[in-house]
Amino acid sequence: MTTELPEPDDDFDRKLLADFARVGWAVVGIPADDEGPSYAFSIGLHRAHSHPEVILIGLPFEASQQFINAVGATVSKGGRYEADHRYDDLIEGHVATFVSVDRSHYKAYLGAAGWFYRGWDFPVIQMVWPDRSGSFPWDARADARFKRCQPLLGSMRAEPGGPFGGGAR
Repeated sequence: MTTELPEPDDDFDRKLLADFARVGWAVVGIPADDEGPSYAFSIGLHRAHSHPEVILIGLPFEASQQFINAVGATVSKGGRYEADHRYDDLIEGHVATFVSVDRSHYKAYLGAAGWFYRGWDFPVIQMVWPDRSGSFPWDARADARFKRCQPLLGSMRAEPGGPFGGGAR
């Protein structure tokens, strides 16, 4: 990873770099379109805190931004989030887990992060949230509409219900 930040080309780039300079990460939101649901992702967590970037799919931007910023705040204080662990304390009353994002999805979902890092050499984890009944997208009882609004960009390495630990490390 290069030590210099990229030169901004436009106001989007300038805001992203200003957010990174101010708090150590930025959050980028992408609206839903014909190809898929809305999503948001962090940029800078890996550079500033040696933590994987975080992507969250299928929630409105404001909610996604709140969750990603909660991750960033914990990480900036030394906490860590890892794939294949359940976190009951991310934001009060909300459960989440994470899966490692397969690099085959980076270009399609994380273009601005590729610009920021000047390539694709950075880790990403996807925050995965349960439906109202507590089912995750891989659960057999999860509704098909719920699965479509939150496509998985990786897979669980551990069995659901297996070694889910709680709390940021």
